[in-house]
Amino acid sequence: TRARGWLTVEEFLRVDAPHLHDPVVVVERFDGGIAGLANVDQLRSVPPFEASGRRVLDYTVQLPAIRTAHPDDRLADVAMRRARGPAESILVFGDDDRLVGMVTRAGIERARAAASTPAPTTT
Repeated sequence: TRARGWLTVEEFLRVDAPHLHDPVVVVERFDGGIAGLANVDQLRSVPPFEASGRRVLDYTVQLPAIRTAHPDDRLADVAMRRARGPAESILVFGDDDRLVGMVTRAGIERARAAASTPAPTTT
């Protein structure tokens, strides 16, 4: 799910948020590039006097602070990487630097659990 970063928070909440089911959204810049991630609950908690004048981009965790991966990377390996910022999701970019997916916190937790579970032994 993507959010248009140039929208005011008020406009985002009125137009886009009612259709969202994910707690975190990818935020696009006006030029179509990816700016980062935004927490929808955080945007909903912005006071009305700020929401009318501030943009979604103002509340975005910028791309340099987000873990990224390539589709060929093993999720267990990426999940073990230390986060560079407050965003817990991982953005997956293809060879052409286009966003191809996102791994949520729940997916990361499953990968960490699987990586820490010893392999069964056969006798």
